[in-house]
Amino acid sequence: MTDLHLTLCAPDVPLDTRPLALLQRLASARLPVMVAEDDEIEMVRVLQLSGSLKASVPEPRRTLHGHLQAPATVTEVTRLGLQLLGSFVRCTRPWRLRST
Repeated sequence: MTDLHLTLCAPDVPLDTRPLALLQRLASARLPVMVAEDDEIEMVRVLQLSGSLKASVPEPRRTLHGHLQAPATVTEVTRLGLQLLGSFVRCTRPWRLRST
């Protein structure tokens, strides 16, 4: 029988740390901050949904050539976001499932 355990700080699973790096930059910035890059706006959306920050993210506008995304405005890094950063500093490796 295989028993699965969630292990924090596993060294062998890749982790996309870009959202946390953005959260770190925002936490050390003077707010409000405008975020204009499309990929960073998507990260702001995810961080906002997770409760890590407060932001105004306009919906993309449809154009003849696709979509146009206006910049997002980050107004606050929440207590939850700061706690997340504190946890991430203690463990910079990702979670993994380990069978025992």
